[in-house]
Amino acid sequence: PPSPPPSPPPSPPPSPPPPSPSPTPPPYEPPGPAPHPPPSPPPRPPPSPPPPSPPPSPVHFDAADLGRGFTLESDGKQLTHATNFWSSAYGTDSHTSGTVSWYVTVSHPGGRFVEIIIGCASRAAPRYTNTDFLYSGGNPDEQYGWYSGGGGAYGHGSIVGVHLNLDSSPRTVSFSLDGGDPILLSNQVPTGREWTLAVASYGTGSVTAWTGLPPPSPPPPSPP
Repeated sequence: PPSPPPSPPPSPPPSPPPPSPSPTPPPYEPPGPAPHPPPSPPPRPPPSPPPPSPPPSPVHFDAADLGRGFTLESDGKQLTHATNFWSSAYGTDSHTSGTVSWYVTVSHPGGRFVEIIIGCASRAAPRYTNTDFLYSGGNPDEQYGWYSGGGGAYGHGSIVGVHLNLDSSPRTVSFSLDGGDPILLSNQVPTGREWTLAVASYGTGSVTAWTGLPPPSPPPPSPP
């Protein structure tokens, strides 16, 4: 029989792939200047101080509405009373809305008996100049007052505050003593009225009135 054909020679192993060329490094660049940090925000200005409180404004008493025994000083805001019967005086200002605080500094000779009523009155009420404005009025809602007498609630050197709120509902009137918290007297202040400061006195003494803030000066010395 014929011989089988010879086997083909084995194929040579495949050649390895040529090595990849090395990447070309980027050209050298010298480092630039260091970056500057972002600028700091400007410092905040200090908070503005609160606006100063408005100075107290003097309340002038109405020279045309002075009861007997009252003497009005030339500045118009200080009253002196030197008789042993009741009489009343009223301020020249009037208020129909908003809030108002009147402050009255009391001064009277030591050891002498004096009675004082400090408050406010409606201009619709009659002017009781030759008696006290508080107890002589027929309508108790037309005048409000705080009475002190013979070493009572307040005396020489006291600062009595009368606080009227005509914007609240209900409308109110309160009193304070020497800068203390106001104490409510009435929440039935009628509408449609003009209100002013009112003072009544019996005996020898004087009062000085301010509105807005208490008087900044110390109480006056006791008269001799």
